[in-house]
Amino acid sequence: MKKIIFMAFFALVSTFASAQELGVHGLFRTDSGNFGLGVQGRYNFTKEIRGAASFNYYFQTNNVSGWDLNANAQYLFPVGNGFTLYPLAGLTYLHATAHVDNLLAGANNVSTGKLGVNLGGGVDYQLNDKVKLNAEPKIQLVGGSNELVLSVGVVYSL
Repeated sequence: MKKIIFMAFFALVSTFASAQELGVHGLFRTDSGNFGLGVQGRYNFTKEIRGAASFNYYFQTNNVSGWDLNANAQYLFPVGNGFTLYPLAGLTYLHATAHVDNLLAGANNVSTGKLGVNLGGGVDYQLNDKVKLNAEPKIQLVGGSNELVLSVGVVYSL
């Protein structure tokens, strides 16, 4: 298990190191109400096809915090005036921790992690040669449930 986690981390770091774009974003999970912050790396394989990897941390809300690791494929549609639209599909690993205070046993944390699927889309707006604004709604299908995740951020071209 440690080897798998190490390889996933190494792959994500390698993506960031060779990425054409790096970004930061704020997120909101609509069902759980968690706000989060994330980082992403994006790489254009062709003019139309882009890969994106991201790590997001969700702050504790209603005694639940978490993080996710995502790998998505995006197909780009430049629509003019600095706007680019894209659908996305990919994989996610979502890890959540419930923080429980038990009067008899003290504080307990219960954690779980599950693999899932991302489906959604997004829009980039080119501010200048190096900087884009980004908005991205996606549904994460994880363990028989689905949740809408909204993100807004800024991306820097290397």
